[in-house]
Amino acid sequence: MGASPPHSPQDSPPLTSVEICAGAGGQAVGLHKAGFEHRALVEWDSHAVETLKANVRNWPWWDSGKAQELKSQDVNDFLESDQHKGLELGNERLSLLAAVFRALRSR
Repeated sequence: MGASPPHSPQDSPPLTSVEICAGAGGQAVGLHKAGFEHRALVEWDSHAVETLKANVRNWPWWDSGKAQELKSQDVNDFLESDQHKGLELGNERLSLLAAVFRALRSR
């Protein structure tokens, strides 16, 4: 799942995304293969985060160190985090804010 995405033309900016509710990384892998550079991946389920780490650790600029920094966190915690503050998008706009919302059922 660590395949490199297709290369963008040299004069075009990269497609960028932040993914909320990333789960184990299925959508992230697809977007990566389509050429998106993820600025952040956010997931609250600790088991899914461990799988997510394995899925992204070999991506360009998502080395094993950055992958290991992924942690289980709520989107509200992410918005207050150093990771969010450190995105340093400047004048750059995200190409995509991806979110998959799962319904929680009580038993």
